[in-house]
Amino acid sequence: MTKVRGLIKPEFETKLKYLKWVYSLCASTSFALGLWMVIAPSSFWELIRVTENNADPIVQAIYGAAICGEGVLCLLGLFQPLRYIAILQYMMAYKMIMCIALIPRLALMEDAPIAGWVIVFFWASTAMLCAW
Repeated sequence: MTKVRGLIKPEFETKLKYLKWVYSLCASTSFALGLWMVIAPSSFWELIRVTENNADPIVQAIYGAAICGEGVLCLLGLFQPLRYIAILQYMMAYKMIMCIALIPRLALMEDAPIAGWVIVFFWASTAMLCAW
């Protein structure tokens, strides 16, 4: 750590506070979204018109569990921000690539679901937040 007379430099401390804020935001949103996708996957996925003709949404629940995993790592980042910085790098890359893949698909749809655009907005916002 950068220290001045045994104290952490104020700039570094400010960056750590910001980092903890990002971890907190990402943990809470990942848990909320992930748990929704695990507990009631059909209700979430129907918003973007993903249905499986009455099949059990196992794959959708697995995806929700992975998002909960992001939340766990972000929660750990609250306590050791520098140790878990890789989760923010992963989320930046993953969410950015997801937006790049999803935007053209939604744009080419005749009647794209609004929820799809909402997801793109939040994923892009999260990617930029993590990149910053």
